[in-house]
Amino acid sequence: MDGLEPFRVEVAMDVARDVVWRALTEPERIRQWFGWEHEGLDAEIGYIFVEHAERHGPDRIELEPGQRIELAASGASTIVRIVTTEAEPAPGDDGYNEIGEGWRCFLEQLRFFLERHPAGTRRTLRRSGTATAEEVLAAADAEEIWVDGRYQRQAIDRAGRLIGVFGSQPLAETPVPLAVQITAFGEEPPIDPGLPEGFG
Repeated sequence: MDGLEPFRVEVAMDVARDVVWRALTEPERIRQWFGWEHEGLDAEIGYIFVEHAERHGPDRIELEPGQRIELAASGASTIVRIVTTEAEPAPGDDGYNEIGEGWRCFLEQLRFFLERHPAGTRRTLRRSGTATAEEVLAAADAEEIWVDGRYQRQAIDRAGRLIGVFGSQPLAETPVPLAVQITAFGEEPPIDPGLPEGFG
């Protein structure tokens, strides 16, 4: 596994499995949720999801190195799971896993795209600085909590944008280094929602 730490990420989405499958296999749709806007995004998508992926439709994609995406229909909803294929994480292990947390972020962006903006064109803005997650979300005028995890918190602001706050250490009441990603649909470019001082 080339040193890949075991992880398991699972997100339930209120979308049919065939719709999720298309969003995981069609590059133009993958671009609406994977990563963030940068010059090499299309090449990254091609490398991960086309050149180094084995599709076993309608419910499994094998990725390199040693990762698998699984889709399980649950009524009208779909459970999307990403796991390491050679080892499972130890029970109760909630330590920081950079790749696992990255996939958690991406799957929540996938859910946001499919549940809220299935026909939209995504724009992203990425910033970094030091603050608490609560300070960032308050400054961004967040209203609806989307994800509330140990290492990331995401919420929807008054304008309908997804504000993601990510740390490599547990989010706490004291300021820590954070990455912030703003995901918007239909804006050109997304408007910075007023982050705390020092974010750039």
